[in-house]
Amino acid sequence: MKLKSQIGVFVFCLSISLSVLGQGKNLTVNQINEIKKSGNYVYAEATMPEQKQAKNGAMTLLQAAIENWLKASDLSQRVSDTSLFDYIKEINAKRGNQHRVFVYINKSDLVRQKEERTTPVLVKGNDKPVATKVQVIDLTECTETEANISMYKDSQPYKLNDVEEEMVLIKRFDEIKPFVENLKAKDRLNRYGKYATLPKTGKFHMFIYSQTGDVVACLLKTDNGYYNLRELTPDNIDNYKKCGSIWLEIIK
Repeated sequence: MKLKSQIGVFVFCLSISLSVLGQGKNLTVNQINEIKKSGNYVYAEATMPEQKQAKNGAMTLLQAAIENWLKASDLSQRVSDTSLFDYIKEINAKRGNQHRVFVYINKSDLVRQKEERTTPVLVKGNDKPVATKVQVIDLTECTETEANISMYKDSQPYKLNDVEEEMVLIKRFDEIKPFVENLKAKDRLNRYGKYATLPKTGKFHMFIYSQTGDVVACLLKTDNGYYNLRELTPDNIDNYKKCGSIWLEIIK
C-alpha cells in the first residue's frame, strides 16, 4: 500500500508539472499574439537550431522592420543599434526542438529616440510607399502564387554585377547582416525587409533561407518573374515553401 501511495503521489505531481509547463507555453504564445495585435510595437522573430543564432537573426530582422517603420512614418532619421538596446525586449520559447526568439520595441520609444538624435539615415530615402504594417516573422511560408514569366529566355545570358557576385557567395543566414551593413556603408542599399513586406512591383534581390539557416537560393525579382542568380536560370518563389526570405532594393 505504501508503494502504491508513493506512485500515486509521483503521478499526481508529474501531472501538475506538465500542466504548469503547458500553461507557461500558452502564456508565452498569448503574450506574443497580444503584442502583434496591439499595433504599438515593431517586432521580429526567428526560429533556429541554436538560441544565439535565433537571437542574431531576430535582431537583424528587427533592424529592417524598424527602418521600414521609420520610413513609413516619415521619420527620416535612423537610430543606431546601441541606443536601442535598453528599449528592445525579448521573449524566448521552443518550437519543437528549435529555439524561437521574439524581439520587439515600442513605437513610442522609437519616436522619442529619433527626436533626441540628428544622425542622418544611412539608407537612402525615396518617394515610394512603404508598408506600414511590418510583420517580419521568420520561416514565413512562401505560398503566394505569382506568374513565373520566363526571363531572359531569348536574350544573352545574364551577367552578374559586383553586388550579385558577392551575394551568391553567402551560404548562411548570419552572413546576411554583414553583407547588408556593407551595402549601407557604400551607399548601395535603398531599403530592405522580410518577404511579408516585399513590394508587388519593382526590381529586388532576395536571399532565401531554410529552417536550419542555410541560404538555399539568391533570387532577382522583377515584374517579369524570378531569376536564380546562382544557377543563372528562371525560378519561382513556389519552389521555396517553408523558407524565409529577406529582400533588398540595391542601388547601382
